[in-house]
Amino acid sequence: MDDDRQLFMPTFLVESDEGLTEIEQALLLLDRARSEGEVDAAVGTLFRAAHTLKGNSESLGFEAIGACAHALEGVLDVIRRRAVAVTPSLVTVLLGGHDALRAMLAVAAEGGTPEVSAFEDAIQGLIEAAGGKVEALPSGGAGAADVRVGSGETQPRRSLRVDLTTLDKVVTHTGELSIALARLRASLGPRADALDALHEVDRLFGDLRDQMMRLRLVPIGPMLRQQLRPIRDLAAAHGKLARLVVEGDDVEVDAAVRDGLRDPITHMVRNAIDHALETPEARTSAGKGSFGTITLRARREAGWVVVEVCDDGAGFHRDRILERALAVGLVKEGATPSDDDLLRLVLEPGFSTAQAVTDLSGRGVGMDVVARNVAALKGSVSIRSTEGLGSIVTLRMPLTLAIIEGFAVDAGSETYVIPMESVRECIGLGRRQRGDSPSPRKGVVNLRGEPLPFVQLSSVLGMAASVGASENVVVVEHDGMRAGLLVDALLGETQAVVRPLGGGLGAVDGVAGATILGDGRVALILDVRAILREAVTGGPS
Repeated sequence: MDDDRQLFMPTFLVESDEGLTEIEQALLLLDRARSEGEVDAAVGTLFRAAHTLKGNSESLGFEAIGACAHALEGVLDVIRRRAVAVTPSLVTVLLGGHDALRAMLAVAAEGGTPEVSAFEDAIQGLIEAAGGKVEALPSGGAGAADVRVGSGETQPRRSLRVDLTTLDKVVTHTGELSIALARLRASLGPRADALDALHEVDRLFGDLRDQMMRLRLVPIGPMLRQQLRPIRDLAAAHGKLARLVVEGDDVEVDAAVRDGLRDPITHMVRNAIDHALETPEARTSAGKGSFGTITLRARREAGWVVVEVCDDGAGFHRDRILERALAVGLVKEGATPSDDDLLRLVLEPGFSTAQAVTDLSGRGVGMDVVARNVAALKGSVSIRSTEGLGSIVTLRMPLTLAIIEGFAVDAGSETYVIPMESVRECIGLGRRQRGDSPSPRKGVVNLRGEPLPFVQLSSVLGMAASVGASENVVVVEHDGMRAGLLVDALLGETQAVVRPLGGGLGAVDGVAGATILGDGRVALILDVRAILREAVTGGPS
């Protein structure tokens, strides 16, 4: 048994974790079920997941997990037979069983064997919820009838589990192959026969690369729906009523982006319950429904994924934000900042308007945590709010962090890559267009009758500018800001395999990563958001 357990434990842990997530989601759907059909659908899902977990755990000798899963099945059986009604208190007992199962799985993951006695209260609670009619553990598992509970059969899907670290290595090798092809193309020169063969290799490699990148894409919906449980528990603990709406749950993002979004979204959901949603009495007095609504909405925009966290609560209080900003010196006395400027202050480190310390807020850890985590994903955060009606916090991140489409330029003595989704156009900059700009490093150019601020790229990055170099402007845009980057030469489009910066370059403003060019040189990938801050506002990013 010990050898079998060692062999099958990795698969058991992954499948059990997925099964428990499915159980939790189905229990929350059961909590909101309003018809017998909805109850039956949720119970069917729960039976299948609990049955699989019980069978797998018993086969590896985890009798405590099997016993708890069996007790959970007992409650589901009396619900299915309409022997008990589904109530919030009953769902709470079932969620307690889920929590016990997850705690047992954690013990197993650490190499231990969970004991029934350590989780006796949760198991006994399930037995009592089933009216004490839970049979002893069967030696051969549940019958076929348990497996067939629910709607019709589904078509089996061929799949294979791949460790993400292994997948990352394959993607890296794919990028290195792209670099090798570029060097081969340069070395072949104008030979027609060789170029024909190379074009075919390029086509096949392009298909391979696209398929490889799709392997990293996962639906964002399951991660968003995981907020159902925190919303239910936190709202109940704070005397509020809340529901979750998920839109765009089929949008696919890079697995690393999905994982990086988990903490920011959880933080904002907790903020919404604590700060935004009112008590049922206050909502009724304001002419709202007693239930507050938190909406998590995802969509794709070109090479970006946009996630909005919306609520229909009280909104951000302008006067309270201004009062706090004055107190900490973020706003000078007598200043009248716009609403947009005030809402941006909410993202400053340590900024909080909480009037008391609770289990959710008031400790100086505010929305800056969200902004910092999203910035690590090369994204941005913006806030819209109407006092009394609610707020929308928008997170905007690239779909993938592994390979990007870029535009290569020369500035100073170096080559840089600008993410292609930020590039709008390229123009030449003559003395007449430049006008009377007092500094050769920055100024404003007339672009079809509109003023366009520009900044010399080499000066932003602290590099010496080339003498006598031609002047070209790459017009870039990000998060509503637009400016021109003054560069020496335009090298054209390229695909960049993103490499993280080493510790010595981790704090360089305006740099998001590095890549290797076709000739083997290293080029820095620009952080357009930081550079635009310098060009448009003249301030730090």
